[in-house]
Amino acid sequence: YWDRNGYCLWHKRLEEHRFQWPETAEEIVAIESHRLTWLLDGLSLHQTDAHERLYYEKMT
Repeated sequence: YWDRNGYCLWHKRLEEHRFQWPETAEEIVAIESHRLTWLLDGLSLHQTDAHERLYYEKMT
C-alpha cells in the first residue's frame, strides 16, 4: 500500500518449516483467497479446514 512517500512492502518468514510451494509447472494451481491466507500462515493447502471446529456446551 502507499504510505505518504512510498509503497510499504511487508515480509513474512516462518519460524519453523517452509512454505509449501510448487516444485514444477505441473504442480501450479489456482487457490482461493482463504487458502492463500492459510499458505501465508504456514498451513497445508490440502487440508479442508483451517482448524478443527469447536463445540461448547456453555459459556461463562
